[in-house]
Amino acid sequence: ALLLLSHGMTEHSMLYDSFAQEMVIKGFFVFAHDHIGHGYSDGSRAYINDVQELVEDSVSHIQMIRKEYPELPLFVCGHSMGGAVTVFLSLQVQISGMVLIAPALAANPETATFFTRNALNDLEKGDAWKRKSNYTWNKNLKPPFICLGVSLSTKIRSCRVRQQVLVSRGGT
Repeated sequence: ALLLLSHGMTEHSMLYDSFAQEMVIKGFFVFAHDHIGHGYSDGSRAYINDVQELVEDSVSHIQMIRKEYPELPLFVCGHSMGGAVTVFLSLQVQISGMVLIAPALAANPETATFFTRNALNDLEKGDAWKRKSNYTWNKNLKPPFICLGVSLSTKIRSCRVRQQVLVSRGGT
């Protein structure tokens, strides 16, 4: 089988090298690329103009893989932002399955649990969330991605996708 890895925000594809090697041992052909603005790709560092650009790049990558291995099933594994990209690309190209690791997706408010419904409330209340962030008020710490994350979240939440999903978590 084929496996395309889709990394998260501020990450790069080589972070998944050891996972990729394990999957190769298990018989997968593994592929990955750095999303625009990440790793060795072009673009402003960790800046995303439109999530659809990431989706289109991933669809192009899948088309190249399929030309080389047309008979093999293709799976996509996406983490965080890459999970959202994976869901959106599954609407444009046929894949055999997907694995989403902490995907940057929002649940349906009508069926979500109390925690899920309220987890992102601060993002909807203007700047109130900033007062709760230790990074915002500590002048020595200047993380570059606080507002970027909010921007990406807003773009992802503006897209509506209806899919059945199995949620599983580890634990003792």
